[in-house]
Amino acid sequence: MTAIAAFMAFLDATIVNVAFPDVRDHFPSSTSADLSWILNAYNIVFAAFLVPSGRIADRWGRKRVLLLGMALFTIGSGACAAAPSVDVLTAARGLQALGAAAMVPCAQALLISAFPRARMGSAVAIFGGTAAFAAGVGPAWQVPDSRATVF
Repeated sequence: MTAIAAFMAFLDATIVNVAFPDVRDHFPSSTSADLSWILNAYNIVFAAFLVPSGRIADRWGRKRVLLLGMALFTIGSGACAAAPSVDVLTAARGLQALGAAAMVPCAQALLISAFPRARMGSAVAIFGGTAAFAAGVGPAWQVPDSRATVF
């Protein structure tokens, strides 16, 4: 579960880059500056709330904050899918990022506490590798273009 949380958080940081041309087509009256906030909102909120989320998890409980983060991330994802405007999409991306920022430190802390010291290096390596793979696979993920002609 912890690796899945890391995968979701880091994949979502980069995968929107692939969908960006379709987002631009969906909101043709929006400026590039407005559209850039769809990407930037996630990264800024995610970075800003990583440390505070870890501190909140220390007080409220790691599992509770992880589940709250997953709920926020899921709600934010649904709101992104249904967003009628760039402003709503940007806010929904911020909500996703808030959830991701809660998931990552909690997932890693739960992982570290669940493994014996002798196996902790392997567990943390798998966690970090999963997160790195997700961040790397996002830009490479090609969504078929429904407008393309297939021969």
